[in-house]
Amino acid sequence: MKNKTRKILAIACGFIIGTAFIVLGARDLIRTRQLALRGKVTDGGVLVAEDYTSGRLRWHTYYLHVEFKTETGATVRPKVLVSEKVFEEARSQGTVKIHYLPNDPNFCAAGDELEFRYGNLIWGVIFLFCAGYVLVYFKSPADLKEGLESIEEN
Repeated sequence: MKNKTRKILAIACGFIIGTAFIVLGARDLIRTRQLALRGKVTDGGVLVAEDYTSGRLRWHTYYLHVEFKTETGATVRPKVLVSEKVFEEARSQGTVKIHYLPNDPNFCAAGDELEFRYGNLIWGVIFLFCAGYVLVYFKSPADLKEGLESIEEN
């Protein structure tokens, strides 16, 4: 019974997390496409450059706090996720190219070229695939103990 509950929980979590990742990934991809089609480009100053390092795996995530003026003259100071290359160039130069949407300048990207981020979409597909796999093979026993319990019930 415990294993059945765990399987149900794994399936539900897989579908919920997978759907959330796909929604977030699709939103990011759509907004990046909007930046490519309708975005404006300007130069921005780097206020703070942050390098977050994960615990054991030592993965780096790079952020820039930038400041730029929109075409309407408003000053915007967003925090932008960037690649290591853009991070190093911006930190050494103190300026970076900013791509922003005129109707929402807080959604922006930094760097000479736009980088399409699709990692969340991939993670969503992986979670949904795993949940679907567990769902398809739900009736097969997880281990010897569950198999013996199934035989005793029948």
